[in-house]
Formats: sequence, C-alpha cells, structure tokens
Amino acid sequence: MGSSNTLSSPFGIMSDGTKWNDMFFVVHPGIRGIIDHIDGALRLDPGKLAASRTVLRDYGNMLGATLIFVLDEQRMRMEEDGERGEWGVMMGFGPGFTVETMVLHAVASNLHSKN
Repeated sequence: MGSSNTLSSPFGIMSDGTKWNDMFFVVHPGIRGIIDHIDGALRLDPGKLAASRTVLRDYGNMLGATLIFVLDEQRMRMEEDGERGEWGVMMGFGPGFTVETMVLHAVASNLHSKN
C-alpha cells in the first residue's frame, strides 16, 4: 500500500474530494530526507512544505518543539499570502521512528483585527 493510501484512510475529510495539495502541512523536519520523502510520496506542489524546510534551515531539529515552530511559520505564511487553507495535516516523528499524525482545522485569525 502506498504512503498516500496509508495516510488517507484515517482522514475522513479525504472522502469529500479534498486532495493533498488542497491542505496545508505542518511536518516535523527531523532531517531533510523525511521532508523530501513526504513531498515525493504525496506528490505535493512546490512550496507545500516550505514552512518545515525554513524551520529546519534556520533552527535545525529541536525535537518536539520543532512542530510548534513549524506551526507558527505556516500560520505566518498563510496570513501573509491570504491563504485560506481550511484543512491541514500535522506530522511528528520520534525515537525508533514513531509517527504521530493529526488532522488540523484552521479558523480565521482575528489577532490582528482592529476593534
């Protein structure tokens, strides 16, 4: 079974026609090879994992805290680009190559709105 099929079965949202490239990604960038593999296996558009690549380049692997940095980088990119990605995927990797994956649902940010 391919990586795409393995991941899509737990994602009920995939049954509504959502494609991997319609979603935003927050991926723990332990090493570049992990990001490259996910990119290739899901056939993601260029730049889909840019937040993960930026955090890896700027900070390296900070273990569990890395995901929070990637999440913040992705949030900033979405705000700057006016992107309205509703659904996303967060992937974390741990010792012994354990994998944790969750579905994210984004809501509009009102942190910068004026009262």
